[in-house]
Amino acid sequence: MSRLTIGKPPTLISNDQITLRRYEPDDAEFLYAAARESSTEVYPFLEWCHPDYQLEESHNWIALIYRKWLQGEGFDFAVLDNKTQTYLGGCGLNDIRLPQYTANLGYWIRSSATGHGIATESSRLLAKFAFNHLALRRLEIVIAENNCASIRVAEKIGAILEGILRNKLFLQGTSTDALLYSLIPSDVQ
Repeated sequence: MSRLTIGKPPTLISNDQITLRRYEPDDAEFLYAAARESSTEVYPFLEWCHPDYQLEESHNWIALIYRKWLQGEGFDFAVLDNKTQTYLGGCGLNDIRLPQYTANLGYWIRSSATGHGIATESSRLLAKFAFNHLALRRLEIVIAENNCASIRVAEKIGAILEGILRNKLFLQGTSTDALLYSLIPSDVQ
């Protein structure tokens, strides 16, 4: 596992529409409700969001990513609506690889908030955070080949399709190909 030790990154980032805030222990119930609402749409691509998802899983995951943040091993954010402070989903950087200064970028938005550009905006903010505050040089987005919504988000934020990764993902007991998109600092405005 790699650690970033570049200063102290901000725990809050925002634009006119949304705010990305580091997950806090009190977010478990919001995460749980959004996951339960969204399991039908999200589970085919993110197995953690399964139909029997439990509140304890939210508590455990938030505790894990909170430790990873403090250790510089991952940076996950809750995505909040600026007007209502409603929890909309999450995004994060994981699998940080040093000394290459690369990481994976991931995102998901609760079903009731999709179709409003939230994943696109949160991914743009997250990429800027990665390049400006962590000094990362490359972000990768690995997407199941049939996840059309995530593919659209990657393309909207200017990520470049680099290729097909054969049998990269194991979802629902089946190996599946994935598309590899990347972002470098010059891709992000």
